[in-house]
Amino acid sequence: MKRQTGQRALHRGRRWFGVLVAGALVAGCSAVGAGSEDHLDVQERRIRGKLEEAMATAAISGGVVLGRGGMVVLSGVPSALHVYLGGSREARIEQGMAIQGIDGGTAEQRCEEEDRSRIDYVSRAYDVDGTDPSFYHLLIDSTALD
Repeated sequence: MKRQTGQRALHRGRRWFGVLVAGALVAGCSAVGAGSEDHLDVQERRIRGKLEEAMATAAISGGVVLGRGGMVVLSGVPSALHVYLGGSREARIEQGMAIQGIDGGTAEQRCEEEDRSRIDYVSRAYDVDGTDPSFYHLLIDSTALD
């Protein structure tokens, strides 16, 4: 079996999780879990509920959860390993240019939008700072991986 590079494996994981989440959203359900839901509208709570349901399933049967507050949702699961994938802003912009084949300005804009979106979601959904290292067992500079 051919060994995957870190970026290829990460992309496959994101694609797998996207399929899992899409299937969960089609099924439809109400929100579950802890956190500050007062600031979430009904649609966002429904999506959050399905994400948390998918994470709970992954916690039981095994799997990888990328983002969406997994470090909060799965904080009580002893076998869960919480990993923060990051890197310097400059390195992430360069990596975005290389992987996505885009110019520097577009990569910078996407990086900024993604960072803001992730930080805002975790803050709004769980009332925590998702960049706080105390939520994670392992911090990895993902830009250092080929």
